[in-house]
Amino acid sequence: MTDSPKKMDELIRFFREREKELECIYRIEEILKAPHETVAEIFGAIVEAIPPGWQYPEVCAARISMGTDVYTSSGFAETPWVQKADITVQGKTAGERGGYYTKERPLADDGPFLTHEARLLKAIADRLGGFVLHRRIEEAAGAAELKEEGEREGAWEVILDLLRQTDPSLFATVSEK
Repeated sequence: MTDSPKKMDELIRFFREREKELECIYRIEEILKAPHETVAEIFGAIVEAIPPGWQYPEVCAARISMGTDVYTSSGFAETPWVQKADITVQGKTAGERGGYYTKERPLADDGPFLTHEARLLKAIADRLGGFVLHRRIEEAAGAAELKEEGEREGAWEVILDLLRQTDPSLFATVSEK
């Protein structure tokens, strides 16, 4: 009989952690939907939305690196307690998303981190990669439209320009032919 309350407490804790992770994902999706925000504003908001999704939000900090740009949450400090995931755009590493604990925490599934946190980290990194690709395509399409208005290029030139900006290796292959 004494085992039952302990199991209930564990179950409640499990579901509270999943709730925090879902809230984190929902918040990030809301941030990514802001059409007029810059990438810097969006990534700045995302690094602040990430720590509440982790097991120990009071000592959690986040960092997103994209090329030479780095975005960090308040209270960020690089520590040995880190989880990282690559942000890939079109199959190439474009950046990195990291979650750090600023103070030592008890061991869990992966150091001080939960297995579910690693999955959340990967999901966020994947979503950021998709966002970056979408923004690049939007920018290329916008540039192509401006070019088309000014020069009235042929449709194939617009497509090649878009391809050059979004997938340089495919552009090189097509250009050779």
